[in-house]
Amino acid sequence: ELLDDEDKQKLDLLKKNLQNLHSKNKEYAKFVLIVKDFLDGLVNKMFDINDGTNNAYGDKKTNPESIFKINV
Repeated sequence: ELLDDEDKQKLDLLKKNLQNLHSKNKEYAKFVLIVKDFLDGLVNKMFDINDGTNNAYGDKKTNPESIFKINV
């Protein structure tokens, strides 16, 4: 055997912790997408993107992508 019992226990613990981290990351990604969808809807209402007007900021055309960015 290459590993003693203590090393095997440590590897098992590492594996469990990595699986837990993976699960938490998936949960976090879901929340990020929920918040992004909410903010996208809010920006669409603020800038009235579907209508082509920009009532919130007068004549100045503001690019919503310049306000919010998401990196997942």
